[in-house]
Amino acid sequence: MILSFSRRLNQTGIFIRAISSGSPLFAYLGGHSLINQMYSPAKLKSRKVVKVVLTGGPCGGKTTGQVRLSNFFENLGWQVYRSPETALLLMAGGVKWTDLSTQQAINFQEDLIKTMMRVEDTYFHLADLSKRNVIVICDRGTMDGSAFLRPDDWQHIMGKNDWNPITLRDNRYSQIIHMVSAACGAEEFYTTEEHATRYESPEEARELDGRAAQAWVGHPYYDVIDNSTDFETKLMRCIGSVCQRIGIKVGDRLAPNSIKRKFLVRRLPEGMQDVCMVNRMYGKPSLLLSRKAEKSCPLAQV
Repeated sequence: MILSFSRRLNQTGIFIRAISSGSPLFAYLGGHSLINQMYSPAKLKSRKVVKVVLTGGPCGGKTTGQVRLSNFFENLGWQVYRSPETALLLMAGGVKWTDLSTQQAINFQEDLIKTMMRVEDTYFHLADLSKRNVIVICDRGTMDGSAFLRPDDWQHIMGKNDWNPITLRDNRYSQIIHMVSAACGAEEFYTTEEHATRYESPEEARELDGRAAQAWVGHPYYDVIDNSTDFETKLMRCIGSVCQRIGIKVGDRLAPNSIKRKFLVRRLPEGMQDVCMVNRMYGKPSLLLSRKAEKSCPLAQV
């Protein structure tokens, strides 16, 4: 059995307490009961479906942020769906934004948004039918298209398709996270290398970042993650913002000096009872390790 938990390097009071079968395993980290928090019956009954958009200018950390958010919530036992950046998929097929005429650009953005909505709806439908807590992390969202068009052209597209900001912005997503471009305050880290469709100069990136920010103004839960810290801390601030919005207490898990350690346990020490943990799929307690087993016992997939 592998037990996984985080701790701060300057802490010493860390222990795992195993309790009787039929109850979830409590993992105490400096006084925080994480497993109980995530898998208590009350939590399981109040299932959450969260839809988050990561937006911002080029080289802001959206793609990396999506991966880190995904890993974080998967470790909490959530079902995670990742909606890819639709523009990247289409432009990887040979589309060059700078080569498009005005009408081509308008048509492309309209088709892009329709494709984006269809891809997102696929994940949204899966999330609605899931029995677990679910988070859908979208690399950009529907309103980002307005950052690449003139206001009149954007209004024309919305009117043609009977769209409006309430349905495209406010009702569609739970939270918007704006990852500010490195071109705004961290210019030495801005780069277009190793990105097939990124061509913007720092000046153009700053302009696009401002347009993307303006596109989402009005959403009730709109958070900006700037470049006032190093990139790792920026990612932690992104995760912390989502957790705060959902109401998840992370304790010191996002602390700069927090690390994760895993231990392979063959048998329990004398005096400890059976260890069990709630199965992530069904929310039921599953026996992981029993003192009756001398060598090993079947491990439930949790």
